[in-house]
Amino acid sequence: MLAWTYRPGFLVLGLGLLLAAGVVATLYLAARKRTTGPRLVALILLRLGFVAGILICLLDPHLIHETRVVQPTRLLVLIDTTRSMLEQDEQSTRLERAQRWWQSQKSSGLAPKLMGFDESLHPLKSEETWTATSKGGTSLAAVLKSASAQPLDDPIGGIILVSDGRVTDGESPLAAARALEGQGIPVSTLTLGHADPKPFLQIQDISVPPSVPSETPVKAVISFQTANVPGESGILRIKSGATILAEHELKFSGENQTVELSFQPPSTPSLQICEAELDLANPRPGVAPEMLPFALRIVNPTIRVLYMEGSPNGEILYLQRSLQLDPQIKVDILQRLQSLSDTNILETTVNPDDGSLIYDVENPTHGYPRTMEQMLQYDVIINSDIFKEAFSEDQLKMTERFVEEFGGGFAMVGGYTSFGQGGYNYTVIDKIIPVAMENEKDIRNETFTMRPTPEGLNHPIMSLGTTPEETQRIWRDKSPRLYGFNAVDRPKPGAVVLADVPNASNENGPYVLLATQEVGNGRSMAYTSDTTRAWGVDFETIWGEPIDPQQSLSEQNCDTRYFRKFWNNAIRWLAAKRLAQKKNVVFTIETSKRRVNAGDNFTVHVTWKAATSSGSDSSHPPDFVALQITDLASNEVVKKLSVPLRSDTNDYVSNLKLPHSGRYFIDLENADKMAPVCAPAVITCDMTDPELADTRADPALMAEIAKITGGQVLSENSTDELRLASQTNSTAGHIEYQQESLWDQGWVLVVLAGLLFTEWILRRCWSLI
Repeated sequence: MLAWTYRPGFLVLGLGLLLAAGVVATLYLAARKRTTGPRLVALILLRLGFVAGILICLLDPHLIHETRVVQPTRLLVLIDTTRSMLEQDEQSTRLERAQRWWQSQKSSGLAPKLMGFDESLHPLKSEETWTATSKGGTSLAAVLKSASAQPLDDPIGGIILVSDGRVTDGESPLAAARALEGQGIPVSTLTLGHADPKPFLQIQDISVPPSVPSETPVKAVISFQTANVPGESGILRIKSGATILAEHELKFSGENQTVELSFQPPSTPSLQICEAELDLANPRPGVAPEMLPFALRIVNPTIRVLYMEGSPNGEILYLQRSLQLDPQIKVDILQRLQSLSDTNILETTVNPDDGSLIYDVENPTHGYPRTMEQMLQYDVIINSDIFKEAFSEDQLKMTERFVEEFGGGFAMVGGYTSFGQGGYNYTVIDKIIPVAMENEKDIRNETFTMRPTPEGLNHPIMSLGTTPEETQRIWRDKSPRLYGFNAVDRPKPGAVVLADVPNASNENGPYVLLATQEVGNGRSMAYTSDTTRAWGVDFETIWGEPIDPQQSLSEQNCDTRYFRKFWNNAIRWLAAKRLAQKKNVVFTIETSKRRVNAGDNFTVHVTWKAATSSGSDSSHPPDFVALQITDLASNEVVKKLSVPLRSDTNDYVSNLKLPHSGRYFIDLENADKMAPVCAPAVITCDMTDPELADTRADPALMAEIAKITGGQVLSENSTDELRLASQTNSTAGHIEYQQESLWDQGWVLVVLAGLLFTEWILRRCWSLI
């Protein structure tokens, strides 16, 4: 192909060509008389051809050569390294599965080019463990555009896109796929991850007492919501570190739910950070348990127990000794051994353990309390087989108030003068007992073994082992024989039956053996068998493990650990509400939410409660409280603030926001050194991550990208995908053009010289020169 290059003298050269043609024609016409016409024409044409050739070469024409260059292409493998690829759909994360797939492939002749991506491309090394990027989102559109703009010296013939298909930038990648289709670059796709919605579990709130006595059962009210798991079984746990304090199985409704769960807190008096944990009963890969922390300030108060026994002298020592093995439990003992006709109520006996005097219930100065002030020296009252006539009407009314108004604990133990047999159904005590006892002839002398109910096995009073499984084993294999009980009518509404009598029932169901109830501000318990020789001889003497394992279990060879643990649990559970009313000044910190998002406002509310016991001269709250917020992960104080007292409401309120995700502990500054008790709060701050908001895979989008570009939808289980993908467009070509000047062509010089030489020969032959 010939191309002309424009020169500024083209017009002059053209005029010169015409002038030269005119001169040549004139000269030859002048010589026409010396030659014939045809010869003259030949000579003119030869000379004009030579002149024209010279003029054409002066115009600098070029010859254009077209060359097609073929270059091998490479396969580009794009691996999604965003945080959604850390989802664990199977036994490993999506990113781990992607790397295993990559390492299992059979590579084609040309080494594929490996790149990771989030919102842009970045180098990825096959031999290193792949990690997800900590920031940014996913943009399939941006990375496909970047792939189409690869440099010409490293052309891409095909792409394999490995991703879950989840994008966060809001831009569809299909337009970029069409652009690649126009370039002839197919995109084969491998989708990792489940497209089904992931189970959603979230604990929203936990309600526990602001502070609790050590080894005292605690009731937590936990609210939570679930999604995508209706009808599935779940497990709710209370944990302290790795120790499970309580566990409860439940069914998920798929909506908001609330569960009450009782647990035994750690025994060491201190500030404890515990956790509520919610999990699927059958865990799935990639679905982690949901946890929400809460704070317990565990105090170590003394529990005062008034124990009244109607059995002979020696019997009273079993329960007394079991309780007083705990240094925090102090027991005062009263007895009522005389018949109703005996008026010798001043008689006393000596306690062989400590030499103290044991007074009669009706003793006017040392007997059952006759004023409310005397009664409020105690936290729990145990009535074990005492004639109701041993108490005045005022004493019985005070006992009712002790429970309902002042949060006291009251337990009635069975016997011949207890429950309906003892006529207590005709007294105000009937209002606080958790069983209906209208049956006045309720004595049943028969042998049986206590049978815990499902509710009982989850109740703190029945928690005899260190784990729920051990507790069930103890009750199943170690329950003592009992030899009688008071056949009360039924449990009252609101009562919780912890154990019943197997193979014995009335029209209301199995006879109640052990029941508890929340009564006003206090608690009560009914144990319809006895804790002494008559019905409970095995209960108090051989309910434990052998001291010497080589010998058989007997009263002398038994550590009575289960008997002691049962009554210790019962006393602490019964005393819990009374102890909560006896503290000195209490600051309670609450937050408007248990969990917030980073940057969200929430309210911290500090309430103050005046002292209700002696020994504190604080009658007015301080003008300011100093709050401090501590990061539980680093144990560093991240914020301090002084909050003024609101005089109209006598409390403290402050609005806060947390900039970073984590778990934060909110307490009073120097709370551990303060005389008043402070119940702190724990708040969980979540960071909203668009990458993790919805981690469902999108195989439909990935398949559409492959369809548009002419690629394939690949399988994770195949080991020959690279070869297949690289064959779709293995080479790329382009055309190159080269220019050569006409002057540089030898044949041009030969033609011009030939024209000139031919003309000279002819003129010579024709005698024109």
